[in-house]
Amino acid sequence: LPFRPSVPVAGTMLRCVSTEGGDAVLLRKRADGSGRPSEVLSRTRALDDGLWSRDGKLIIYRTDNVEAAGGDIPAIRTRGDTTPVPLATTPAQETSPTLSPDGRWLAYSSDASGRKEVYIRPFPNAADGIWQVSTEGGTEPQWSHDGREMFYRNADGQVMSDEVTGTRTVTVGKHGTLVNARGFWDHAT
Repeated sequence: LPFRPSVPVAGTMLRCVSTEGGDAVLLRKRADGSGRPSEVLSRTRALDDGLWSRDGKLIIYRTDNVEAAGGDIPAIRTRGDTTPVPLATTPAQETSPTLSPDGRWLAYSSDASGRKEVYIRPFPNAADGIWQVSTEGGTEPQWSHDGREMFYRNADGQVMSDEVTGTRTVTVGKHGTLVNARGFWDHAT
């Protein structure tokens, strides 16, 4: 699988791969391409969407979303105890984790409502709240560089933009369509 953009920490990038034996492995490698990759995490379920927390203390990833009740978003600490930390781990299917530029909010897609929608939780204390951003379906959330907008694809394939603000809670403001992306490949699965 190709590298998915992630903020490099100390000049390293993350990559999720499948081994010949079928295990999923999350690897870290120097961003300049030098050296050999080192294993961060290995699971029998597929892994995807590995990304660093802004402070480099956690690695967020997604588990396999193909099997029933699959697709959770946990994190592991980069030092010490590597027991998975649940972030968005419900019976629903959670995908596409992304952190706000200030590292305070985790956005992702979930089918908890019966169809994929975009949600935001505080990070790293994800149990402290949850706010739904999209209302017409939502996948592949991405933050604007200043963290004041959330971009995502709705159920009709339109790329949407919603204003998001918050210090302790999240408020969703102005909502608009940016471009028709129907027919373009997506990373929603």
